[in-house]
Amino acid sequence: MRPSAPAPVLIMPLAEGRRRTAALAVRGTFLPIGLALGSFAGGIVASVFGWRTWLAAAAAAIACVAVVAAVAVPRREVTVPGAPESGAWSDQNDVPR
Repeated sequence: MRPSAPAPVLIMPLAEGRRRTAALAVRGTFLPIGLALGSFAGGIVASVFGWRTWLAAAAAAIACVAVVAAVAVPRREVTVPGAPESGAWSDQNDVPR
């Protein structure tokens, strides 16, 4: 499971210059630390409480991070060059079959 694989793509448009570099550095620093601690803690928790408890704890932690990110990360409208305007497929007669 690699939930952090798209992180650099998500970080890039949110900051520029030194802030972007710092954000990527923090991610690059804590990713291996998190993987190591998660593997270590997972083994201990799974052996003491069972694998279902570890799975539930990991899911709860991911849900907490998702809520914090939803609140903390600023919303920006992203435009893709060459993409159709919003609502371009709204007419049912234009839908390819």
